Amino acid sequence: NNSYARFDCSALGSELNKTWKAHYVAIEYCNNFIYQLERCPDFSLENSEMAQMLGEAKVLRAMNFHELSWLFGDVPFSFMPSYAAEWSVMPIVNRTEMFSALIADLEGIAPYMQFASELTEGVERVSKEFCWSMIARLGLTAGGYSLYPNTSAPTNYGEMKRPTNYLDFYKKTMAYADSVISSGTHSLSKAYRDVFIDECNFIVDNGDDPIFEIPFAQNSTGMLGYNTGLKADNYEGSTSHVWGKASGGANLTMFMRYLYDENDLRGKYIVAEWQYDYQGEPSLAYNYAFYNGKWSKLWTKGGASYGSTHDGATGINFPYMRYADVLLMYAEAVNEVENGVSGTNGAKAIECLKEVRSRAFEDASAVDAYIASIGTGKEEFLDAVLDERMFEFPGENMRWKDLVRNNKYGEALYWNFL
Repeated sequence: NNSYARFDCSALGSELNKTWKAHYVAIEYCNNFIYQLERCPDFSLENSEMAQMLGEAKVLRAMNFHELSWLFGDVPFSFMPSYAAEWSVMPIVNRTEMFSALIADLEGIAPYMQFASELTEGVERVSKEFCWSMIARLGLTAGGYSLYPNTSAPTNYGEMKRPTNYLDFYKKTMAYADSVISSGTHSLSKAYRDVFIDECNFIVDNGDDPIFEIPFAQNSTGMLGYNTGLKADNYEGSTSHVWGKASGGANLTMFMRYLYDENDLRGKYIVAEWQYDYQGEPSLAYNYAFYNGKWSKLWTKGGASYGSTHDGATGINFPYMRYADVLLMYAEAVNEVENGVSGTNGAKAIECLKEVRSRAFEDASAVDAYIASIGTGKEEFLDAVLDERMFEFPGENMRWKDLVRNNKYGEALYWNFL
């Protein structure tokens, strides 16, 4: 909700309360499924279908705990469904212990899971690659900085710190991101804009950038392309075109327009400086923020699934995990573990960064020159990785997490609002 983004919200936290409850409903479903499946008389990990479904539930459970911890720090944590647990109230667990348990849980099931290419629903289901990717993401989060309360002074804002064994978590990220990369099951072959235009047209590609897309039902659930996308007005509840209304309420900061390299194809696609009236006529948008053109219901070919009176849910999938993210997670982890990128795995880390950037530029020599200009020092390479993530993932719920994880959020706020 926008009020939280502005640090301006009520003490009741009604929107966050909805989020809290939704995550724990999902966790209870996962815990119940896992508990019952593992106790089924016919259960066996040698049964590929059972093992795959068990893995899916475990990864979805890890996703929900991961997002909860980002918002709330140490949270109630358990692998037991409420009706079978010894506790009456789920106990709060230190986040480092929780992430360690989640990583170990996924490491145990990953070998039994199937690749996206082997699943009939592809990246709309949890695959082996996504399980590996989720371990990598858990490792980065666990090893990174987060806000801890000052227990001796409860009104104090607390302290940003990371666990003493943080490098162990970064090594997990290195290992499992490398598993995804080495598997060769995903690539960045498709043009950047086509990844998202395909999502807007309900096209699921199981071997390109998306590793896991949260699947939504067309015209029924999911607001991607309605909230996130260009604004399209209606008149008395209808439009003169086949796409209907779009609110365009989830904007980009105005600074994004000026941060992209002028030859970066991502910036030309994402930063949208126009909107549409109810007749479908475009006009320049004179705002303090820009629309995010990455997804839009207007990108569907003919708008056949919407209609002139449509207002709300689109059914466009959300790319929760992409191969570009895995490449940059690997680069960030190597840089942290090896104190820069001049060591054993440095060349591969640099190549991962280059692979992401290369898709965004038509001039390969410009990418080579940029990569050569970065240097191999820890801080300068980290800045380059975080910049690349900023340019790559607008609207994907990444930037705040990236900055917090590296204890750079306050610095970024300062320079944005100076």
